[in-house]
Amino acid sequence: GVEGYGMCLGRDNVRALGIAVLDAALMEGQMVDPILAFVTEQARILATNDDNLLRLITIRQCHGPF
Repeated sequence: GVEGYGMCLGRDNVRALGIAVLDAALMEGQMVDPILAFVTEQARILATNDDNLLRLITIRQCHGPF
């Protein structure tokens, strides 16, 4: 067997377990391309969401609430 590690803020044990499973698979060299594609897409989605939230905060600071 191989150990995988995952951590999330709060009490999201299911997400942490999922991350650990992906980590273990990568450590074993299993399904590397699909896992990396998934992680890359998730990173893109998170970055887009962060950018949109920052824009909304900036707009509200400049123009007040809608």
